[in-house]
Amino acid sequence: MSRISDNCSVQDLVHMLGKKWTIPIIEELSSGESMHFNGIASAIEGITPGMLAKELHELNVEGILNKKSISVNGTAYAAYSLTSKGILLAQLIDKAKELCAVCCPSGASCRYAYGRQRCMLYKEPAAAMVSNSGQYK
Repeated sequence: MSRISDNCSVQDLVHMLGKKWTIPIIEELSSGESMHFNGIASAIEGITPGMLAKELHELNVEGILNKKSISVNGTAYAAYSLTSKGILLAQLIDKAKELCAVCCPSGASCRYAYGRQRCMLYKEPAAAMVSNSGQYK
């Protein structure tokens, strides 16, 4: 059974997005072009073929990506692309990056920009980062 269903909780969504390889895979497929397994594997540094296969399978089961079998010159390949749910998640990831740009203006990852200190998002309440007009400071 899919953990991320039409009535999923935010907690389920955060759990799924918090997995190490979910966001890099979604980002690679977010261009709208379908990609072959080897193309995804070469684009994501550090992922093993076994882990990529496992993650692609799970994202397919969750309805986040499509897996389509194609044949080129008699050789069968799998092509992966985002579903409408996957596209929404890619948009959510883009919005989260916008928030990170506000919270970590150095442009570096919070974890690396501040060493052992936490991101500004954890230091200031969210209300303190939003102006009276509703825009992020």
